[in-house]
Amino acid sequence: MDKKSFWFYLEPYTLLFLMGRNILIYNELNHKYLEYLDINSENLLHLVKLLIDDKNNYCIQIDENILQENDVINFINIVRSSFSGDLVERTSEIKPLITKPQIILNNSREYLKLDSNYSIGYKSKLLLREITISTGAYTSKIKCNNIFFSNNPNSNDFLIYHYLDKISFELQSFPHMEVVNLICYPNSNYEQIIRFNEKNKNIFKTINHIEIETFIKYHSIFEDDINLKIYIKPPISTQLRDYLKIIEKNNISFCCFVSNEQELSEASELQKTLNLNLDFYPLLSSNLEFFEKNVFFNKEDIQHQKLSVKEILSKKLFNSNFFGRIVLDENGSITPYFNYTSNLNISNYCLIDSIIQELEQGKFWFLTRNSVNPCKNCIYCLFCPPISEFEIELGKYDLCNI
Repeated sequence: MDKKSFWFYLEPYTLLFLMGRNILIYNELNHKYLEYLDINSENLLHLVKLLIDDKNNYCIQIDENILQENDVINFINIVRSSFSGDLVERTSEIKPLITKPQIILNNSREYLKLDSNYSIGYKSKLLLREITISTGAYTSKIKCNNIFFSNNPNSNDFLIYHYLDKISFELQSFPHMEVVNLICYPNSNYEQIIRFNEKNKNIFKTINHIEIETFIKYHSIFEDDINLKIYIKPPISTQLRDYLKIIEKNNISFCCFVSNEQELSEASELQKTLNLNLDFYPLLSSNLEFFEKNVFFNKEDIQHQKLSVKEILSKKLFNSNFFGRIVLDENGSITPYFNYTSNLNISNYCLIDSIIQELEQGKFWFLTRNSVNPCKNCIYCLFCPPISEFEIELGKYDLCNI
């Protein structure tokens, strides 16, 4: 009697990863993570390799004899019981119609070069969604974070102010612009900052980022309809606590810098006492132990995420921490993030030039974990948060305990 054969397939809402002898299955509907490590069965490894082969489109034929192996049948049973796939008897030559999940980035370098309908310059205008502008500098402040830090602490006549009108005009041609961040310093020109806010309030959203001490000094010039993000840092004085109670408004949000356990504890207590919607921003200095405990993530953190297939696959193509974002410092330099040296300047380049350069030559918009060591050798690399500025500053991409 002829032996039976079967179709074994995965559902299109399922992702299957193979790294060496490790297997990971993720189900988008129930957010199940099925992990198989150090697989011994060659038959099981061969089966998985066939499943992930694009030409098989998540559906393969298997013979009855392979189902006699415990590792194989256990794997299939778990896939079926988690509703991640199924095994059905093969009654014809026609395969079940399964679509393997995939994603295409229309604005990738390769796609833009192949798309003859539009120039890279035109399509690039669809990309920019966030811009950050540094409006001042400190005369003495250590490089402890990527928000309130400047490379030009000696000048009060910052070049950026000569080009704010040019920036406003150029930004109007970017239809997907979401927000303009203005980083405010004690020596910023607040008259021009307010003018920029007023001029553009009906065109795009602006958020003024300012430390609490600076805000107290200049608060009277900020109108109620101006969006503010106020930064505080422990220890919080009584004066600041009293002032925070006064400025609780819908258009104001708060962020607290923390660099050690004591500051984190005090910030948490402040959040409870004042009932603030408070974000936490870790300061990077020589506190790697604090980062390992509070910023690094582990397998449990990753497996608690309820990610979509689209979110996961997109991490293979671009870095959402940088993609669609540019930064202008007070010197007018156009960069993908703060503290990065660039040969572009708003004085002789347009914003679109910086986007085209990043698309054609840059590395940050497309700096993904599956392209760097040691992450690309980890089966969880597409589930981790995108590479951040912290990791670039540390020169260490694996901020994890996996």
